[in-house]
Amino acid sequence: MLLAIRNPPIRKRPAMTKTRSLRPLTLLAVCLTGATVLAGCNAVDGLLYKYSTTTFDDREALRASEQIDERWIPSDAKNITLRASTIGEDAVILVDSPSDLNILDCVEEPRTTAPSWRLDEAPDAYAHDTVYDCDGWWVLATDEGDGWYGWTM
Repeated sequence: MLLAIRNPPIRKRPAMTKTRSLRPLTLLAVCLTGATVLAGCNAVDGLLYKYSTTTFDDREALRASEQIDERWIPSDAKNITLRASTIGEDAVILVDSPSDLNILDCVEEPRTTAPSWRLDEAPDAYAHDTVYDCDGWWVLATDEGDGWYGWTM
């Protein structure tokens, strides 16, 4: 008589899940996304669009940064936003100032260019036929008349 030898039942090991190994990667991705969002879009702008945006409290802070030639900007300028190229000389700037431009440094001329970038509160350069030529900058009064918008030539 032949006895049937039964092999012991094969126990299946629990399936190895990749959940544990993916958790650190998921956490890293979430952290990097969060850091990018918290840091704002300035890094993305610099990488993709080749510009950076900086704000200054007043003209003295702008002067101390030595980023641009600010001679045409009124001395009482406040709330300054500068957007400048990371690879060239292009720049746009918006300043709050009730003062007039120095007429000796700026001459009114027909507008022949427009800014490379637009700032949110800036006037539409295409709506103006004339601008002030201020030693390498084209400049317009803001629509409210309480500031100036300039861009490099």
